[in-house]
Amino acid sequence: MSVETTETQAIDRTRDAHVAAPNRSDANGWAAAFTDDGVQMPPNFPANVGRDDIRAWSRSVPGSFRRKVLAGS
Repeated sequence: MSVETTETQAIDRTRDAHVAAPNRSDANGWAAAFTDDGVQMPPNFPANVGRDDIRAWSRSVPGSFRRKVLAGS
């Protein structure tokens, strides 16, 4: 298996986990898909920087995990 294939598979797994988390109402899983210094830019809210801020925001916003997120191809 090539390095490119392995990296592509890792990206696919991360994307799948990132998409599945809000569909399961899983703020921890959502935050885990970001790096420690990752930035989430939710619409109509200030940016969240880092997993802790992303997790806290995800837990605090009513309805933030009550929708269907679809993965693009």
